[in-house]
Parts: sequence; structure tokens; C-alpha cells
Amino acid sequence: MSDCGSFPRRMKPTTDLDPPLKLDRPDPMQVATWARLSPEQKLEIGRQLRQDVLSLKRAWVREQNPHISEKIIEARLRAWQLYGRTDLD
Repeated sequence: MSDCGSFPRRMKPTTDLDPPLKLDRPDPMQVATWARLSPEQKLEIGRQLRQDVLSLKRAWVREQNPHISEKIIEARLRAWQLYGRTDLD
């Protein structure tokens, strides 16, 4: 048995103190490409990512709640952005 309590050795829980996995590091080519972008280009990429995330979340809320109106869907998206949750209760 491992020294990680009830977790098998391969399922060791991680902590904030664990070093990042090698796969979590950006590729050097990505870093170089990002460094060459202007601030305006970086801002546009961030804006587009935000729009993409909101579109995906909107589609998910609509799929999970086909009976609710677009007004309620938009209210849930605002709640998700402000409070990190889509329920309005």
C-alpha cells in the first residue's frame, strides 16, 4: 500500500505544492509566437476566446433547459460571469 492514504500509488492526489506536469507547460514555439504578438492582437485573441466560451455556455444552458426563454438564458449567462454559477435561486 502507498503512503497516500486510501489512494493507490497511481492515483496520488495533487496539491498546490506539486510541480506542474511537463504537459502543462506551453510549447516554446507557442511562447515565441505569443511574444511576437502586439498588445492589440493579444487583446483580440482574449476577446474572441471570451465570445467563444459564452457561445458554448449559451448552447449548453439552452440544451439543458429547452423550455426557458432567451431572456432567462442571458440572465443565467450574466449570473455565471458574475458569480460562477448559472442558477438564479
